[in-house]
Amino acid sequence: MARNLALTLGLALSALAAAAPQHFTQSTFVLDGQGWQPAAVLCDAPDRVITLSNSGAASIAVYRRFFKANPARVTRTMYSVGAPDGAAGSIYRPLYPLRDGVDTSKYTYFFRTSDVQGTASGETMDRVSLNTPLDGRVTCRWASGVVFLGVTGRRTVIVRAHGDRVTYTSRDFGGQGGVTVTGGQHTPGGQEEYAWTTPDGYTYGLEVGSPSGGPGATLTVSRNGQTLRREGFLAYSVSRPARGQP
Repeated sequence: MARNLALTLGLALSALAAAAPQHFTQSTFVLDGQGWQPAAVLCDAPDRVITLSNSGAASIAVYRRFFKANPARVTRTMYSVGAPDGAAGSIYRPLYPLRDGVDTSKYTYFFRTSDVQGTASGETMDRVSLNTPLDGRVTCRWASGVVFLGVTGRRTVIVRAHGDRVTYTSRDFGGQGGVTVTGGQHTPGGQEEYAWTTPDGYTYGLEVGSPSGGPGATLTVSRNGQTLRREGFLAYSVSRPARGQP
């Protein structure tokens, strides 16, 4: 195959992190088998979820996608990742399908991260869009003030922070709407903890990371002290203050 791609996806991750506000850093992870892998992209589209993560081989990315109507069926495709190209406030990275006969002098398929503006508190996520042979052009959901965005096998969970105000929002995959709860509590640390309680006794608890600081995330829903469900995440992005920053 006629390619000379010197950059690894690890460098892509560094470039994406550099696009975020200086005093916050964004990290993205995807669950691959039984282990967590760093990812460059988590795309929460209205009908599907797409991630792009390191394969372990130089310049080769793993493109995973599942439709929310059938989360158990995951499509897995491999792409070569090219050098970045900045244009109009965005960073494009070409994706080359791993097959012969692909013209690498110009790219048709890409993922793009747009420059973002921090909220009053500085927390934000990258804006992402994709163009691939499998899914065509996809614009991923985005909102300001997001400090956590993750997907389980049943729903998308979004946490927004505006000063001391922390809000939980879920979007169920089954088209049954979701839940929004304000007034949450946030406990930072190696394992961050969020908790929200509704007037009718429901508690939504979110754990992000492990006590040692490793990746992972879990959602727990309980009522009056009784656990109703506990869901592990398949992928998530988190925005945290950079070291040395308040």
